[in-house]
Amino acid sequence: MPARTLQDLVSAAASLHPDRAAVLYDSGSGETPGSLLYREVVQLAEDLSAALLQNCSPRGGAVGLYCSDDLLVPAWILGILQSSAAYVPLDPEAPGLLTARVMSQCGLKYCAVKRDLVKLFSPPYRSKTLIALIVRVFFYLNINSYSPLLSRLAFSGGCSRSRPCGGLRGAAPVQVDLDAHRASSSRRGRTSESGLGVRPAHVRHDGSSQNREGSPQVHRPQYSRLVSLLRSLFQMSADDVVFLASPLTFDPSVVDIFLALSSGALLLIVPSVMKKMPGRLAQMLFKHHRTTVLQVTPTLLVRFGPGILKRDVLSPGSSLRVLALGGEACPSPAQLRSWKHEENKTAVYNIYGVTEVSCWASCYRVPEPQLHSVSSVPLGTPLMDTVVEVRNEDDCVITEGEGQVFIGGTDFYLFI
Repeated sequence: MPARTLQDLVSAAASLHPDRAAVLYDSGSGETPGSLLYREVVQLAEDLSAALLQNCSPRGGAVGLYCSDDLLVPAWILGILQSSAAYVPLDPEAPGLLTARVMSQCGLKYCAVKRDLVKLFSPPYRSKTLIALIVRVFFYLNINSYSPLLSRLAFSGGCSRSRPCGGLRGAAPVQVDLDAHRASSSRRGRTSESGLGVRPAHVRHDGSSQNREGSPQVHRPQYSRLVSLLRSLFQMSADDVVFLASPLTFDPSVVDIFLALSSGALLLIVPSVMKKMPGRLAQMLFKHHRTTVLQVTPTLLVRFGPGILKRDVLSPGSSLRVLALGGEACPSPAQLRSWKHEENKTAVYNIYGVTEVSCWASCYRVPEPQLHSVSSVPLGTPLMDTVVEVRNEDDCVITEGEGQVFIGGTDFYLFI
């Protein structure tokens, strides 16, 4: 029976590769990178899921995730999903009032906060204008050390309409033993996912996916099917190294994370500041960690510059097997040709779509001869059951000429 959820895909890969490295975090400081094995990721996720289910009952709702790039991010996301909730990524670098507004609009009752970011997280909720915000519980995710297992989570009371937010001062944290959660969870058995219906997995709230009022949109895209399809298309294996290029607030991050973890491959995470240093980033990706799969926007790729692109990224001996460009207009064949060494063998894909249709709606592999013969790169073939149409001003489908692209399908769901 094919896997129905992202967590099913990871569980299947972990059962095949329990002792392979699943996640690697390189801070770029010269210290030994931290890593987690597949069995450790699964155990961490189960621990968090058990704690969520026992203390918060988030089924069918959403849980905020307030954290920066970190080794444990995939385990936290997986744990939230396993509790049958959607996760709402919250950016610590965003203005506090913006974060508070997103939480309010998403109706968040629970938020998981990385422990060393608690002080940064709490000040916005002291504003009198945010008294109506309902946040019942904060989870302090203890990542003071890269222990293979989270031994404890501290829970603290939040704010409500009847109790205005006053920050986290004076709140007495309650230590919750996750070993007890494991025992009670095993007695209850695994949570059934039958009858889930159209349940969201990921809440998007950046500018590229908002309704006219600027409210966040909650999606239940077919990520598990999309990831499975891309695994086949990119011929993924356990030997691959996938770079987490996108921030968590950008939906391609879901593809990055689960494309790796569903294949038994290694997910590489670096601090966001490293993504702003093209030379160092190229060294980390292609010299130190031999990245094989890179899904990026053309803007991020261009930051490397022609020299680094031809020397390190798309060189004759580059480790990069797959370069998937999406999120923006694909560079012209002439540009792509100027970046690639003539002996480079990297497969280049143009992936196109919008958040409302599972992140990517179509895909096109750019044949090497086309780099020398065409002026633009096609959008490619629709993925899964996606329907792509071009309509004119009269809303009629056309096969020639110019018009507006319409994308849809029978299995796409959008909640606003």
